[in-house]
Amino acid sequence: MSNKKLGLYESWILYADMTNSTEFFSTMKEVINDHAQEFQMASASYCHQISEWFDLVELEIKSLPGAELVNTMGDAFLARGVQGHGTPHITSQADNLLAVAKKIKENGDRLLDGLRAEVQRFYIDHGISGIIFPSLAAKITVSQGYQVMDFTRNIYVGDTINHCCRVASQVFKGLNDCVVITDRFFDVLPELSQQKYQQYDKPIELQNYPKKNASSPVIFYALPLTAITSDGT
Repeated sequence: MSNKKLGLYESWILYADMTNSTEFFSTMKEVINDHAQEFQMASASYCHQISEWFDLVELEIKSLPGAELVNTMGDAFLARGVQGHGTPHITSQADNLLAVAKKIKENGDRLLDGLRAEVQRFYIDHGISGIIFPSLAAKITVSQGYQVMDFTRNIYVGDTINHCCRVASQVFKGLNDCVVITDRFFDVLPELSQQKYQQYDKPIELQNYPKKNASSPVIFYALPLTAITSDGT
């Protein structure tokens, strides 16, 4: 066994990714043969804007006591709640967390709209025409459960994270103006919030979970931004 310091604890997690990011960067790269320098400059601008989004997220997350931005994965990231307090603490923070998730979604969408316009304008200003970039949007998914932490490197792993990412990758096709929560997170919401959000449940067959080429029926909840108030209630 490893001598690394590991911990197992229960908390909420917030996973954020972008719609169409793979297509967007691939579209940027179409000009690389004839405009390599312009592509490199646009890529640097893209990276800078994603970094700005992470900075905004970190500020919002810190409004929740004990929460922090942890793993980052390209243009995606993971935030988690305070460790060691379990389900009662998750429930007590749940409504405020949803309010923060709404802000992250709204701020992310504004920033990503600006990113798309900036890159499009940069290409046009440098004589590169005929390139149509896809729209970009923030995908926010909230869940909860146990995670394993490597204290030496501040790394978090586990089924809770894998399940949340799998839900996010599948359900956002055709969804935009919402925050998605898993059934695992719904189950720890305060009772009044469960009553409020029950109407937004959607059943899916989650593909490649719990293993490759398998599927599992799950419920997720697509909460409209208009349904989430500034205090989450």
